Amino acid sequence: MAKKQTGVRQTSLFRKIILPFVGLVLIIGLLLIGLLAVFGTFQQIHQDELHMLSEVALHQASGITAGIDMKHPAGTMIDDILTTTGQWLEEQGLAENDLQKDSTHSKVLLEQISPAVLASLSRNEFSGAFVVLDANKSNSDGTLDCFGMYLRKQAAGEEDATYQLLRGPLTLKGLLGIEASESWQEGFPLDNSERNNFYRLPATAYPNRAQKEITPGDCGYWSHGFLLNETDAEPVITYAQPIVTKSGVQLGVAGFELNTAYLRTLLTVDSKGHANNNEFVLALTKDGGESYLPVASGGSLLEQFFGNKSVLVPRDNVENDGTKFLVLSSNDGQREFYAAVQPLALYSENSPFREQQWVLLAMEDTQILFEAENDFRWAVALAMLLSLVLGLTVAYFVSKHIAGPIEGLIARISKQQGNTVLEYEATGITEVDELSHTITRLNRAVAEEASKISKIITLANMPIGAFERKNEEEEVYCSDGFYMLLNCREYFKETNRMPLEVFNQLLTARIGDKPEEGDDVFLLQGSQPARYLRLRMLQDQQGIIGTLMDVTEEIEKRKRIEHERDYDLLTNRFNRRAFERNAQDLFDRHPERLQPVSAMLMMDMDNLKSINDTYGHDSGDTYIRSFADALDVFADEKCIIGRRSGDEFYVLFYGYPTREALMDVIQSGWSKIKQKKCEIADGSVVSIGVSGGVAWYPEHSVLFPQLLHYADFAMYCVKNGVKGSLMEFTKARYEESGYLMNGIQALNKLLEQRLVRYAFQPIVCAKDASILGYELLMRPTVPELPTPEYVLRLAGQQGKLQQVEVMTWQKALETSAEMIESQKLPAGTKLFINSIASHSLGPADEKWVEEHYAHLLPHVVLEITERETRSVQDTNGKVEYMRRFSAHVAIDDFGSGYNGEHSLLYIDADYVKLDMAFVRNVHLDSRKRNWLSTVLSFTRKNHIKVIAEGVESLEELEVLCALGVDYYQGYYLARPDYQPPIPTDEVLESVRNAYAKKLAQDDSRQ
Repeated sequence: MAKKQTGVRQTSLFRKIILPFVGLVLIIGLLLIGLLAVFGTFQQIHQDELHMLSEVALHQASGITAGIDMKHPAGTMIDDILTTTGQWLEEQGLAENDLQKDSTHSKVLLEQISPAVLASLSRNEFSGAFVVLDANKSNSDGTLDCFGMYLRKQAAGEEDATYQLLRGPLTLKGLLGIEASESWQEGFPLDNSERNNFYRLPATAYPNRAQKEITPGDCGYWSHGFLLNETDAEPVITYAQPIVTKSGVQLGVAGFELNTAYLRTLLTVDSKGHANNNEFVLALTKDGGESYLPVASGGSLLEQFFGNKSVLVPRDNVENDGTKFLVLSSNDGQREFYAAVQPLALYSENSPFREQQWVLLAMEDTQILFEAENDFRWAVALAMLLSLVLGLTVAYFVSKHIAGPIEGLIARISKQQGNTVLEYEATGITEVDELSHTITRLNRAVAEEASKISKIITLANMPIGAFERKNEEEEVYCSDGFYMLLNCREYFKETNRMPLEVFNQLLTARIGDKPEEGDDVFLLQGSQPARYLRLRMLQDQQGIIGTLMDVTEEIEKRKRIEHERDYDLLTNRFNRRAFERNAQDLFDRHPERLQPVSAMLMMDMDNLKSINDTYGHDSGDTYIRSFADALDVFADEKCIIGRRSGDEFYVLFYGYPTREALMDVIQSGWSKIKQKKCEIADGSVVSIGVSGGVAWYPEHSVLFPQLLHYADFAMYCVKNGVKGSLMEFTKARYEESGYLMNGIQALNKLLEQRLVRYAFQPIVCAKDASILGYELLMRPTVPELPTPEYVLRLAGQQGKLQQVEVMTWQKALETSAEMIESQKLPAGTKLFINSIASHSLGPADEKWVEEHYAHLLPHVVLEITERETRSVQDTNGKVEYMRRFSAHVAIDDFGSGYNGEHSLLYIDADYVKLDMAFVRNVHLDSRKRNWLSTVLSFTRKNHIKVIAEGVESLEELEVLCALGVDYYQGYYLARPDYQPPIPTDEVLESVRNAYAKKLAQDDSRQ
């Protein structure tokens, strides 16, 4: 099968044909939807449905407005009241203001106007009428009530309606021939209860009029639903208007009542008396439409989906053709409703209550409201779906008709196996038959090329076999070489194919499942001599391909090389590298094998040099081989044996139960080795002499290098004591001689390889915070000599201070030159270098320094430790040499010596570096300050600059500055670093501030 092109997405011919058909159907459908969207069909249907709802609301609003119109009847009733009042006042000879002065007149007036009120109520379909006068009456409990009357019609609208007195004097019962209500009260309370707003608000609106053109009718007030008495069955709404005489005197308010049952009747029928299919809600908004207070509804929808909500808050507002629509969600959030808002013109523009907008809400479920739109959308979607199904059906049969012959061709190709010649039947389609012919021709060409490659591999004598297993196939193709390498010609078939299960069993039986060498080299089972095969496999998206190659020669060659690498040629024992590698591996990877007790045995052959000198090196080699062979006494033990060097051997014993048991093994073997004889060149027989040392695991160490070192030390002690014996390592003896032995070796190594580095620590000027220079501090890099003090002490004991002095100058100047060249150290910076006062450079060393670093010498400040200035001649000679290059001199650690003042007298010093013992906590110790004052007095008179070493705090720095110290050095400024450090801006600023403070104090003293 041809390899798929990278990055090219593969697809079948069937899909190539059917997808355009599907795409065409989808494009047609999308064009249809696009045309509907462009011409706004969906939007137009949506708007039409909203428009219909708004029309319903508009028509119903006109009927509601007429049905609840209490304004004109109230005006007529008020006119009747004013006429009756005027006649009565004239008859009684009273003025209009007298009604408010004497409450008895108000009670009589109510009796006079009550027939007119009852007549007005009987003429209209309202459920009640009321009059509330401005005159007040006092109650027995001290409260005030307004005089008035409230009549309510029972069985409203019927000819035989009866009336009840809810408020007013009981004298009205007999006068009007009516009964008093069970909840009767005489007056109207004068309090701010919301229940009293229906008469209190209009009563106070007219006196507060701000414009002259406001009429009493403009001050009429529509109250929302309320219960006049707590025993009332349902709420009522009222309309009340001020009663104002022609002269402008307000007598009170009068109005009518409508119960919500009547309102529901109005909301459930249209203007023609027909039943409504929509839900209408009479509501009131006081906040410009943010929320709505339902007053009455004409159906059950409001109660069913919104429960006892006292306020409706819309989720959204929509406007269509000038009509506002509310989007409301039910209590459970599952249903959505649209409500067309139709304002009711109950208040005039001049009304003080015009902000309270009465509206009619025509509500409908969105599923019902937009049913036509949704049906249309479903119809369009169904038409598209049917078109798609029809298109897919047509496309399927067309694609099958075209792709069928090609798929048949592919199926026949897939069934071909091995190297058989491909033969195909004619399909009757010209293009397909031509493709079949071309594939057959190419197949034959590929088979011929494969045969050529196989022949070339055979001629090249390359033992290679290959196999391939494709995904979803249960057979594996195996080349001829595969059968040959695995010695399985009995499995060979003409097709070169083998069942997958047989292949897996054969491979496991022939080479196993664990590599013999590395990760991919297996040992061919049952082959004599041994044969090694390298198995490599590559898996991709198509399957697995693998190769088998005979690598026997390569493996044997590698083993020979490894043996020569790991084994000593003379003794055939592990050489040093192989021994230490295997031992270290035991310590690192398998420490459990060392438990409970292990031991390192170091052995050094005695008399080898004597045999070499007496009998020759061939005899010496024979002596060494004899000793190596004698170590076979440990062959049966758990141990690793190796040759370390010419006459040194070592054995690592591991995993013994007790120290005593292991020591018995070592002692037994040791005795047998000592009994061995060696015959050398002239027939002479010599005894094998050996000295040894033993160190124990884990008693002495759990680290291989340290355990080896301890065993070596024990052997070293034997060689320097009683040769031919075996000694166990002891910590005490090691500690006695270990420092000296290791230290001398480390010192020699340090001096030979100049294993030191120099760290830089800045010296800062007290006046301007500039950097005077850097002290170069030696840092040994040999672990055995951790500090310069160790180096100097050991060098002094070994008489090697001169070599340390030479190394100091060469390495310090070399490091400084590198820093200047890399621009990490400014040129001209002073370099403070510690020197050994008692030793000077020899002529050759001085010449070398001058040739390489003459340009740095003028910037050097030679530091001479005060404790080392006893050799006046050597010290002055060194000072004179440095003066030749205009270099400077500093006395280091001043104050730590036995006679510091004496050193100031005979050394021509430019700087004195105070010992840190006098600097540390100087701000807390007056004795230190007194001593420093004395020293500073002397140095100032002799023009010697003073450097304070070891400054670690701001308090120390400020005291030193006040005493007159010229320069600072210490951790407060900066720690030593291999890259010359620069103090932080904050630290430098503190230096400047300290000096400014000193100047201010000096000025104040003058």
